Amino acid sequence: MTHSIGVLLPAPNNEHFLTAMKQRLRLANWIEGSTVKFEVRTAAAGDVGQMEQFGRELIGLKPDLLVTASTPAVQALARATRSIPIVFVNIFDPVSLGLVADLKQPGGNLTGVMGFQIDVAGQWLATLKEMVPGSRVAGCFSILLRRWKCSRPTGGL
Repeated sequence: MTHSIGVLLPAPNNEHFLTAMKQRLRLANWIEGSTVKFEVRTAAAGDVGQMEQFGRELIGLKPDLLVTASTPAVQALARATRSIPIVFVNIFDPVSLGLVADLKQPGGNLTGVMGFQIDVAGQWLATLKEMVPGSRVAGCFSILLRRWKCSRPTGGL
């Protein structure tokens, strides 16, 4: 049986995401052309209208699963279907965006991995402290975090 996965890439520079996904699926014996077929659409960077169009195209193909890697792309897919499962990565705060009901029990047809989970940041620092016991300063860099303002650190680890 061949499964069909629809992939909506939000920009041409996201090809690495598709390559990594195919490699990991291959390790689970999901072989492209044999056990899985990919339908891929790549939008021009930031073109939400094109993401909407490509999302509708992919849904029209009736894939078993939809996968994407940006907030505008997952929003486009979520608006277009409530029945095909959608897996997202690198989405910031899907609860406040209305994409899922709760992080532990997303409900609906969407699930995925957040790009930055503010509620586990303390756990990340604790793990870092265990891995590098002498560490005193840590930083986080993201060009995607617009809600939180960066400031100079006020204390050590």
